[in-house]
Amino acid sequence: RLLTVETKRKSQLTTLATPFLGFGIISIYLTIGAGLYAFYAQHPGFALPLKPDDIYPHFVNSQMPALWRGIILSVVIAYYLGIFDFIFSQALEKIIGV
Repeated sequence: RLLTVETKRKSQLTTLATPFLGFGIISIYLTIGAGLYAFYAQHPGFALPLKPDDIYPHFVNSQMPALWRGIILSVVIAYYLGIFDFIFSQALEKIIGV
């Protein structure tokens, strides 16, 4: 974290903020899981996939409207493009020495 901020103080603040952001991400996962559980509990007639790990993709492909699938896919792609852009820019900055 020290390489991505200007001062040692900012590095310490980002290190302290990391658990709170992690809690937010865990909350999102738990909310999605609880929503899927509630959906399939209220609709027992819908077929479930054979592996439990395939429940979310199965839900997206079988129940979610095409518009929402496109929005989710575009958000995921934008997220990963942002990560790769950051990684490459940091690597080039270290190589070039700017």
